[in-house]
Amino acid sequence: MSSQHDGLSMFRAAYLDFLEGERDQAPSLEGLNDTDRKTAEAFIESTQDAAGIDPYASRPSIEQLLGHIYSESSPTSGERRTPSATPVARLDELREKRLQEAFPLKEAIERGWLPHAGAETPEAAIREFFGITSKDVPPPISYAARRLSGPADPELKQQAWLMRIRHIASRQEVEEFDLEKLADIAQRLPRVLRHGPRSIPRAVELLATCGVRVVFCRELRNTRLAGATTFLPDGRPVIGLTVCRDRFDSVVFTLLHECAHLTKGHITVESASSILDDIQDTSRTLDPTEVEANEQVSQWLFPDGFNKEKALRHIEATAEKFSVHPSCVAGRIQHDSKKTWTILTEHICKTRDEISEAGLFVE
Repeated sequence: MSSQHDGLSMFRAAYLDFLEGERDQAPSLEGLNDTDRKTAEAFIESTQDAAGIDPYASRPSIEQLLGHIYSESSPTSGERRTPSATPVARLDELREKRLQEAFPLKEAIERGWLPHAGAETPEAAIREFFGITSKDVPPPISYAARRLSGPADPELKQQAWLMRIRHIASRQEVEEFDLEKLADIAQRLPRVLRHGPRSIPRAVELLATCGVRVVFCRELRNTRLAGATTFLPDGRPVIGLTVCRDRFDSVVFTLLHECAHLTKGHITVESASSILDDIQDTSRTLDPTEVEANEQVSQWLFPDGFNKEKALRHIEATAEKFSVHPSCVAGRIQHDSKKTWTILTEHICKTRDEISEAGLFVE
């Protein structure tokens, strides 16, 4: 490979890294000869045409991202024409490359999410995974999610994990969804879970009796989702949990939080909306539905109100009073103590191994 050709290849790779947020600035065209510079400029324009993303704008939503990725290569009437330097085949190639970069392809294959993925057909496998039968944009998917503080997860990674949750949930046999029964069971769950991680299978069974599917699935690498509520195509609800913090109190709260979204009617399959809650920093939780869900969980856990100072002196007694696991009391104190997560750790029990041993974890 010539040094000039190598320089152009390096520019293309660096520019794609810039589009994906791996670089703070777009690479410079300096150092390229006139021919390579023109090729690079055409590459920039064609990449934006193929992906439809302005690299200087904010990162797109999932609907925008998938819409750009799966948009037709040929422009419709009134739209800007594809530059002659970039034929349709090149646009298809760029669209596929863009999709593979946005989607966690390697990890999805490693975890068995794409059984039909071949080296020559990754885009087809991803379309099959998302249930996309053509290049049309899939319909928006409603979900409510809880995540840890920190940089936002790539939207398509969140969507891929949610799709995996739906795939697993669709195989589960549960009763018809009964919202009134769910409200009753959710109120009882803190007492059901007072025995710790070994009681989680019982909670899953109870939720199945009111038509709610629960799936435990490890999070994707470099993501921070703790759990989410979403729906199967026919509207049946699904709760997915990652157990990313490996804390029993976090599993309990996240499970109840997602139940609250359903009982309060915050999210439905028809709403085609998304809600995102920050676990560790409630000051970042601006959506009133998230505040309401958190308040509902607190009411289910501590019906008579929670006194932090009194609970701190008598953790076991407080847990016995409310018939909850001590980790739920300790976790609440940590949460109310301005993110002081290093205190009372002796009361926080792990839960990932118990869930795995119960056969509830899926890849």
